Amino acid sequence: LQASELSTQRCKGFQILSNKEFFPIPYQSWELFFEESGSEETMEKIKGSFGVHVWNKLSKLTKVLVGSRQPYSLMAATACPRVYSVCGRDF
Repeated sequence: LQASELSTQRCKGFQILSNKEFFPIPYQSWELFFEESGSEETMEKIKGSFGVHVWNKLSKLTKVLVGSRQPYSLMAATACPRVYSVCGRDF
């Protein structure tokens, strides 16, 4: 079967998510999650996604500054507010 042939009815409730729903930013553009310039455009790209993939193998050494306009920081403040509020300068 091709992924396009799969449906929740055919797969007993299992749902295949599109790239837009899980990783709207391709790995070649992983830096967008950490750049304050263009933050609004990046946040618009991930709008409506169930999750995002930040390509940790590439991004693991990149700093996320608490209170910044980095998209990763904005997502963390929304999704993990308690942890975000106590983590200090870097998330």
